Amino acid sequence: LTGIDQLIQDGIADPHRLAVGGCSHGGSLTNWLITQTDRFRAALSCAGSVEFVSDWGAADDASFYRYWFDGLPWQTPQIYHKESPIYYLDRVRTPTHICTGAN
Repeated sequence: LTGIDQLIQDGIADPHRLAVGGCSHGGSLTNWLITQTDRFRAALSCAGSVEFVSDWGAADDASFYRYWFDGLPWQTPQIYHKESPIYYLDRVRTPTHICTGAN
């Protein structure tokens, strides 16, 4: 069982009223989840990434991208592409509120 399935089984969560959300990395995970499943009734993504090559280029310290994606964008472009939610936006069926900062 997934964590969500366990919460439903325990009667803690209503399977018809699930929501997902997060900020920063949590927003990125939310963006990924809504491209992979339609089980959530609503989503909130705050400052979440949708495309990781541009994120790598804009990051102050991009060293963790090498770890996450097993190399730099030009070394493992297929992984950056495969893991970027933007390439799966046609799958999204979850109403999503997107929040970004002014800067």
